[in-house]
Amino acid sequence: MRSARTWTLLLPSLLAACSAGSATAPDRAGGRGGGGETVGIVTPPDAADGTIDPAADGASQTSTGDAAGMAPEVVAPRPGAAYVVPAGPDTPEGRYPIESPMLKISGDEFRIDYKLPELLVGGDQSISLRGTLDAQHRIAAVSGDAGTATCDLMPGGGLTLRCEESLTGISVDLDAVGEVARTTDPGQAPSLIAIARRFASEPIGILEVR
Repeated sequence: MRSARTWTLLLPSLLAACSAGSATAPDRAGGRGGGGETVGIVTPPDAADGTIDPAADGASQTSTGDAAGMAPEVVAPRPGAAYVVPAGPDTPEGRYPIESPMLKISGDEFRIDYKLPELLVGGDQSISLRGTLDAQHRIAAVSGDAGTATCDLMPGGGLTLRCEESLTGISVDLDAVGEVARTTDPGQAPSLIAIARRFASEPIGILEVR
């Protein structure tokens, strides 16, 4: 049984954002991969510096359309987001940057749209989940063709949204993941492939939005 200490796998653009905004990025993270990008292994969350933010470049953007208060419909692209695959018995935690997931609130209805990272699924897969907010407009139970999720709109910890997901309707192309991983960082390709293989058999992940 693996101990409570786990390793975290940081992907290229995420590692670049972290190293630009924090002095705690690991020295061993540089040097490999195409175009100067790297995939790095950093110390686990129980280290002195805690968990590294999945995106440190830019604040959340919102659009309300009604200066007097929240409009009936709110559509908000969010730039600081990551998809997290929890650590397994033999795999590290994987954190993948997500480009501008779209959140939509219309009355009691909630919807989120985003694309899963290519390094995780090996292709272009869009996720669209929708459902109803609770009376406090904090928790939404959402579903779609890809699967189901429970989303917390006030999770704290610097996050504006956290969705725990079970995506049983997605597919993972491990051959494509291997090609992308070996191009991105050959040294970390085995770990990336192992995470994708585990996600293919147990498609449980967490979407975090800042």
